[in-house]
Amino acid sequence: MCGIVGFVSKNRQRVAAGLQESIQRLKHRGPEAQVGWMNPEQAVSLGHTRLCIIDLSEAAAQPFHYRDRYTIVYN
Repeated sequence: MCGIVGFVSKNRQRVAAGLQESIQRLKHRGPEAQVGWMNPEQAVSLGHTRLCIIDLSEAAAQPFHYRDRYTIVYN
């Protein structure tokens, strides 16, 4: 199963540090890829560790972006 993490805070340093630390802690849940994303204001971050079982293509790589407005990670 993939790993998912997210942070929301006004403290930019906390968001960035928490994201990187959490992705490293979840690395065992998704050894194929570890990705982090932060919004331009650095108040929201999403992380995803990928375990490729069914869809092995890069088209399934996360996070997913839609119309330069929405970003999601999911399993």
